[in-house]
Amino acid sequence: EFCTDINTSSATGVGGPITIVANGGVVDLEGNSVIASGAGGGGNITIYGNGGIQNGGDIISSGTNNSSGGTIDLRAPGQDIVVNTIQALGNGTGNGGTVTTVSSNLRVVDCDSNFLSIDVNAGSGGTGGHVSVTTTSNNPFIVGDSSVNGLECGIGANGQNGGLIQLGNNGGLVVNTGSSITANGTTGDGGVIVIGLATPGSGTLTVVNNGLIEATNNADTTG
Repeated sequence: EFCTDINTSSATGVGGPITIVANGGVVDLEGNSVIASGAGGGGNITIYGNGGIQNGGDIISSGTNNSSGGTIDLRAPGQDIVVNTIQALGNGTGNGGTVTTVSSNLRVVDCDSNFLSIDVNAGSGGTGGHVSVTTTSNNPFIVGDSSVNGLECGIGANGQNGGLIQLGNNGGLVVNTGSSITANGTTGDGGVIVIGLATPGSGTLTVVNNGLIEATNNADTTG
C-alpha cells in the first residue's frame, strides 16, 4: 500500500523509471498517482499485481519541451486494474508514448483535460502513440462506462500522424454515445485501429459503435 504519490519527474531530463511488483498480492495505490514525466521524455512505468491493481490515481509518463511520452505497462493477469487515467503524451515535436494493459477487467474511471481516459496524443508535430488493451473477462469493454470493464472517457492516439490502437476484448467492444476511439493525423497520415478478441478463436467478436471510431487525416486520404 502507498501513502503518497510516486513522482520521479525531471525538469531537465527523462523521468526516472518506476517499477512496482506484487508477485503474491494486490498493488493498492490508495488513490495515489504514479508520475514519471520529463523534459527529456517520459520515463518507464511498470506495475504488476498478481492479485490486481487497485485504487490507482493518475498514471502519467508524458514528455515536455518537445519530447515524447514514455512507456506505461500495467498487468494483472486474471485480475482487475482500476486507475483514474493513463497518460503518455508527447509535446511539440514529441511522439505519444506506449500504453499496455493486460487484465480480466480494466476500469479507467476518470478523464484528463482532453476528455480521454487513455491519452497517448502527440504534440502538434509528432506521431500519436501506441495503445494495447487486453481484457480477458466476458464483460464487454465499454468506452464511456467504467463501472465494470471500460473507460469513463475515450482513447486518443492523435498527432501530425495518427498512432496505433489495439483492443483485444473477449466480451466485445461497445463505444457509447459521445465517446471516441481516435488515431487521427493532421497533415500526415491517419493511424490504425485494430479490434479483436483477447483470445483468438474463443468466440464471436461483437462491436457496437454508438460513438466515434476513427483513424484518418485532415485530407481524409489515409488511415
